[in-house]
Amino acid sequence: MNATSREPIVHDFTTLAHLQAELHHALANNAVLIYWNVHENRLNYFIVDDQREYQMELKRIVKNVRGGDFVNRAMSGDAMTFEQRTLYPILLQLNEDAEYMCPAYFLLMQQGLGKHWDYVPYWFTSESSRDKALSYIHRKLSD
Repeated sequence: MNATSREPIVHDFTTLAHLQAELHHALANNAVLIYWNVHENRLNYFIVDDQREYQMELKRIVKNVRGGDFVNRAMSGDAMTFEQRTLYPILLQLNEDAEYMCPAYFLLMQQGLGKHWDYVPYWFTSESSRDKALSYIHRKLSD
């Protein structure tokens, strides 16, 4: 399947308003990392106390990028402001032959750029935390 024939995962609940409500909920609960869960088709988040789960998620990113079945790279993206909070993303670029696209980054960025469908976002509330996580991912990928 090529990139132009992929279908976005958009369910009745995946609207801009729904994603904004999920993002608001995560930030109101002191999220430090908010990400699109492709299997559950919703935003998930971690708080400071979720260090074990956070580390497991970073390892899962490394495994997915290294495996190449789903995503082919991890990179930083443009910061996004939401409710006067700046969020700093790591973007996982979906493979061209992936069977679907991701609505979260496309909808929440509100720029109408088609390429945004090709990224699974991981938003950090701290730029330094995002940079440390991305350094960890890249270091593990080069091991």
